Amino acid sequence: MRLSLTVVFLKVSPSLVALALVQIGCLVFDFTASWWVIRRRYPAVRLSLSDFDRSRVRQILSFSLYVLIMQAGIRLSFETDALVIGAFLGVGAVPITSSPTA
Repeated sequence: MRLSLTVVFLKVSPSLVALALVQIGCLVFDFTASWWVIRRRYPAVRLSLSDFDRSRVRQILSFSLYVLIMQAGIRLSFETDALVIGAFLGVGAVPITSSPTA
Protein backbone atom coordinates (compact mmCIF):
# COMPACT_ATOMS: atom_id res chain seq x y z
CA MET A 1 0.00 0.00 0.00
CA ARG A 2 2.78 2.42 0.92
CA LEU A 3 4.62 1.76 -2.34
CA SER A 4 1.58 2.26 -4.53
CA LEU A 5 0.55 5.43 -2.70
CA THR A 6 4.08 6.80 -2.97
CA VAL A 7 4.18 6.19 -6.71
CA VAL A 8 0.73 7.72 -7.26
CA PHE A 9 1.38 10.78 -5.09
CA LEU A 10 4.79 11.43 -6.62
CA LYS A 11 3.33 11.25 -10.14
CA VAL A 12 0.62 13.72 -9.16
CA SER A 13 2.76 16.05 -7.05
CA PRO A 14 6.49 15.25 -6.74
CA SER A 15 7.32 16.84 -3.39
CA LEU A 16 8.28 16.05 0.17
CA VAL A 17 4.78 17.06 1.23
CA ALA A 18 3.39 14.24 -0.91
CA LEU A 19 5.73 11.77 0.79
CA ALA A 20 4.69 13.08 4.20
CA LEU A 21 1.03 12.64 3.29
CA VAL A 22 1.70 9.05 2.26
CA GLN A 23 3.43 8.35 5.58
CA ILE A 24 0.59 9.93 7.58
CA GLY A 25 -2.04 8.11 5.55
CA CYS A 26 -0.33 4.76 6.08
CA LEU A 27 0.04 5.45 9.80
CA VAL A 28 -3.68 6.23 10.11
CA PHE A 29 -4.56 3.11 8.12
CA ASP A 30 -2.27 0.89 10.24
CA PHE A 31 -3.68 2.30 13.47
CA THR A 32 -7.28 1.93 12.31
CA ALA A 33 -6.78 -1.61 11.04
CA SER A 34 -4.99 -2.66 14.24
CA TRP A 35 -7.69 -1.10 16.40
CA TRP A 36 -10.41 -2.86 14.40
CA VAL A 37 -8.68 -6.26 14.68
CA ILE A 38 -8.17 -5.85 18.44
CA ARG A 39 -11.80 -4.79 18.98
CA ARG A 40 -13.03 -7.72 16.89
CA ARG A 41 -10.83 -10.45 18.39
CA TYR A 42 -10.85 -9.21 21.99
CA PRO A 43 -14.17 -7.44 22.61
CA ALA A 44 -13.67 -7.43 26.39
CA VAL A 45 -10.58 -5.22 26.16
CA ARG A 46 -11.40 -1.63 27.09
CA LEU A 47 -9.02 1.29 27.47
CA SER A 48 -9.84 3.98 29.97
CA LEU A 49 -7.77 6.88 31.24
CA SER A 50 -8.92 6.15 34.78
CA ASP A 51 -7.19 2.75 34.67
CA PHE A 52 -3.72 4.28 34.35
CA ASP A 53 -1.45 4.94 37.33
CA ARG A 54 -0.20 8.52 36.86
CA SER A 55 3.22 7.95 38.43
CA ARG A 56 3.82 4.88 36.27
CA VAL A 57 2.70 6.69 33.11
CA ARG A 58 4.98 9.63 33.92
CA GLN A 59 7.89 7.23 34.49
CA ILE A 60 7.28 5.45 31.18
CA LEU A 61 6.76 8.65 29.19
CA SER A 62 9.88 10.30 30.59
CA PHE A 63 11.98 7.66 28.87
CA SER A 64 9.82 6.81 25.88
CA LEU A 65 9.42 10.45 24.80
CA TYR A 66 13.21 10.74 24.61
CA VAL A 67 13.41 7.52 22.58
CA LEU A 68 10.55 8.63 20.31
CA ILE A 69 12.26 11.92 19.46
CA MET A 70 15.60 10.19 18.92
CA GLN A 71 14.10 7.51 16.66
CA ALA A 72 12.11 10.08 14.69
CA GLY A 73 15.30 12.05 14.04
CA ILE A 74 17.23 8.93 13.01
CA ARG A 75 14.45 7.77 10.71
CA LEU A 76 14.05 11.22 9.21
CA SER A 77 17.76 11.53 8.46
CA PHE A 78 17.95 7.98 7.12
CA GLU A 79 14.96 8.28 4.81
CA THR A 80 15.56 11.80 3.48
CA ASP A 81 19.28 11.74 2.70
CA ALA A 82 18.78 10.16 -0.73
CA LEU A 83 16.05 12.70 -1.54
CA VAL A 84 18.29 15.63 -0.64
CA ILE A 85 21.28 14.24 -2.55
CA GLY A 86 19.09 13.54 -5.57
CA ALA A 87 17.56 17.02 -5.47
CA PHE A 88 20.87 18.88 -5.31
CA LEU A 89 23.32 16.62 -7.15
CA GLY A 90 21.07 14.55 -9.38
CA VAL A 91 19.82 11.00 -9.15
CA GLY A 92 23.14 9.58 -10.39
CA ALA A 93 24.87 10.78 -7.20
CA VAL A 94 22.59 8.77 -4.90
CA PRO A 95 24.49 5.67 -3.77
CA ILE A 96 22.95 2.25 -4.21
CA THR A 97 22.42 0.77 -0.76
CA SER A 98 20.64 -2.45 -1.56
CA SER A 99 22.73 -5.59 -1.57
CA PRO A 100 22.81 -7.69 -4.74
CA THR A 101 20.85 -10.92 -4.59
CA ALA A 102 22.79 -14.12 -4.99
